[in-house]
Amino acid sequence: MLDWKIRGQTKSKANFTSYIGEVRGIDNINEHLNPSVSNVNNPLLLKNLRQAVERVMHSISNGDKIYVVADP
Repeated sequence: MLDWKIRGQTKSKANFTSYIGEVRGIDNINEHLNPSVSNVNNPLLLKNLRQAVERVMHSISNGDKIYVVADP
């Protein structure tokens, strides 16, 4: 069962992106949502990426369903 916690009121509800930045503790929400190429990490540095790509390619070639799960 989830333990829901209600956060305090924020002052920037008029602008949704500012609100999300405030709730998540992100100082510059626009830079976070639209990073420059120099600020993005190399995806090839992710652990086990090669194995993940091989598994996805195998599933595609077999016609398997692929489910994507991500943290909010």
